[in-house]
Amino acid sequence: MPIHGFNRRARWRLAQFGWCGLCFVTPVLAQAPDVPPPAAVSGAGREAQLEERIKQLESTTASLPAATPETGREAQLEARIKQLESMVDRLSTQVEKLAVPPAAGATGAGGVTTGDEDVGESAGGSAAVAGPSAPPPSSRFDMPAAPVSIPAKARFGPGFEIKTEDDEYTFQFHNLTQIDYRGYWDSPNAADGGLYHSTFGLPRQWWIFSGHLTKPFEYFLAPAFGFDGLNLLDAFLNIHYDDRLQFKIGRFKTPFTYEFYNVPTNALITPEWSLFFNNYGLNRDVGAMAWGQLFKKKFDYAVGLFNGSRNFFIDRNNTPDVVASLDGRPFGDREGSALENFHLGGSLDFGNQYQAVVPQVLRTNVATTGSSFFGVPFLAFNNNVIESGDRALWDVHTAWYYKQISAIAEYAGGFQDYATTAAPFNRSHIPIQSFYAQLGYFLTGETVSARGMIKPLRDFDVRPGKRGLGAIELAGRYNHLDVGQQVFTNGLADRNLWSNRVWLLDVGVNWYLTQYVKLYFGWQHAEFGDPVSFGPGRFQLTNDMLWSRLQIYF
Repeated sequence: MPIHGFNRRARWRLAQFGWCGLCFVTPVLAQAPDVPPPAAVSGAGREAQLEERIKQLESTTASLPAATPETGREAQLEARIKQLESMVDRLSTQVEKLAVPPAAGATGAGGVTTGDEDVGESAGGSAAVAGPSAPPPSSRFDMPAAPVSIPAKARFGPGFEIKTEDDEYTFQFHNLTQIDYRGYWDSPNAADGGLYHSTFGLPRQWWIFSGHLTKPFEYFLAPAFGFDGLNLLDAFLNIHYDDRLQFKIGRFKTPFTYEFYNVPTNALITPEWSLFFNNYGLNRDVGAMAWGQLFKKKFDYAVGLFNGSRNFFIDRNNTPDVVASLDGRPFGDREGSALENFHLGGSLDFGNQYQAVVPQVLRTNVATTGSSFFGVPFLAFNNNVIESGDRALWDVHTAWYYKQISAIAEYAGGFQDYATTAAPFNRSHIPIQSFYAQLGYFLTGETVSARGMIKPLRDFDVRPGKRGLGAIELAGRYNHLDVGQQVFTNGLADRNLWSNRVWLLDVGVNWYLTQYVKLYFGWQHAEFGDPVSFGPGRFQLTNDMLWSRLQIYF
């Protein structure tokens, strides 16, 4: 019971008792020079010493005679009692902390053993997250949880990883850096009204954090800088108890088109995605998805609900998009055969939209997040156009990886409904179709089973005794996109300025100096169905660009 709950006479007696007790407690706590201070003793030894001191305190104060009250000293004695209570509380708190012993052999950085109290103070335990007034962790309660010191090991390649001995907890860091130079053979400066121009740029600078919070719970976070904007690329949790059925929740890659969902960004054959994906793909989105691998991992499936808003975090309507994909390796169990890594499958995206057009300007080689100066525009919707109504897009794909060959092809189509802000329900049904085929071939003999990080047979090096060429891959792609003529006849875009058809040819070479450093040198040729504007009073039927990229990924 708190002291203020006693009657006046009892409070007088307790105050005198505390005054005398404090006089005896102080030397008691200061004595015992043959016993080291608590910080020098660990575990049960410290707990026993603290409990013994509390018992000494209780014994000493219990043996004190009652004192005669003195009217002028009441406030002073009560203050002394509060000091005495505070000392006892601190000792009790230390005992409670020791009640949860650190894990056997727990070590911090550099192999130094750390106690739980050190982890909580230096690393910010659960109490720090809850706020400055939160109580310390205690074995008597489940909240706040006590931080735990766990032995860990580190490794590099790819990325930097720290994980516990039992692999229950892991932390990984990866970095993707891409530096481009895109040099157009004929482009006016921005000051002259040019819609694109030759320039250096940073298409991607990604910092990727991922790992496990116990094995079944996989987290992923990636802030990204691209061209001239900062964006939250990915932020999700994947629940993984069984390869056959997993659940992903947050913002992540949507399972639409093989090239986007199955090919890592750092492993593209040509530097950027196809015309169809860059201009109509959903890219990353916020949602929830079930996915997994079946039949001895020969078939991958994914199906989810997503906001359906390209490059936004909030849905603009009440109807989510349904996105699904299926990819099979029907001959995956025929190890060593030419068809072992042959893929066949497809994907779809269906939803109802009511939002601004994204992207408003369709370009040759820039995704929806890209800067306008990096890609050639070939079709721009009028400023009063919105997406209104159904969207149904699909694609079928095939991919083949054999020895030094990577071959991928996709055919995509569907439709998107558009309208104008003046008549949002007077919809125009615009068909879309596209295809591409691309090929990569390693001249230096490296073999592939899928697109990913390649380890050169010999890293590039000019030092004596270590000389190597690196890995060299020829790369090429042919690409076509056709948007229905209704985009012009229904007044959604200006036929006098733009084209609804475009063809692209990319040829180049990937030079992998090491598995972490990649260079690309290439040429891109574009042809348009009608002359397109690229500056005031200037039109072109073709466009040519020299493309170089330095990529760092680890």
